[in-house]
Amino acid sequence: MSENGTRRQGQRRGRRPKNSIEAMEDAREHLGHNGHVDRDALTRYVERIAALHSERKELNESIKEVYDEAKEAGFVTKIIRQIVREYQMDSDARASQYELLDQYRAALGMLAGTPLGDAAMAAAEAEY
Repeated sequence: MSENGTRRQGQRRGRRPKNSIEAMEDAREHLGHNGHVDRDALTRYVERIAALHSERKELNESIKEVYDEAKEAGFVTKIIRQIVREYQMDSDARASQYELLDQYRAALGMLAGTPLGDAAMAAAEAEY
C-alpha cells in the first residue's frame, strides 16, 4: 500500500507485493520437468490476455461513443457517469452511501433550505 492507504496498481488485497527475485523463484517452480518453459501454455495465456485487452479496448470505445451521444443529446456526462456508478451498486450499499452523504452535507450546512435540511433542523431543535 502507498502512504495514503491506497493499493498500488497490481497489488492484491491481503498479499504483500512480490519483489522481482521472489517472482522469478515462483516462475522457476512452474518450469517443465526438463527445466524449460511450456511454450504452448505460455502462448495460450499470452494470446488470451491480448485478446481480452483488445475486447476491452473495443468496449471502452463503445462506451465513449454512448457518452458522446448522450452529450450531444444535452445530458451532462459527468452526472451520467455518477449515475452509472450508483446504478451498478447494491441497493443497500447505495442507501448507506446516500445516508452518509446526507450526514456529511448536513454537517457542512449544505442542506439548509431543502426539505431534508429543514426536517433535520426541526428534529434537532425538538431534541433540545
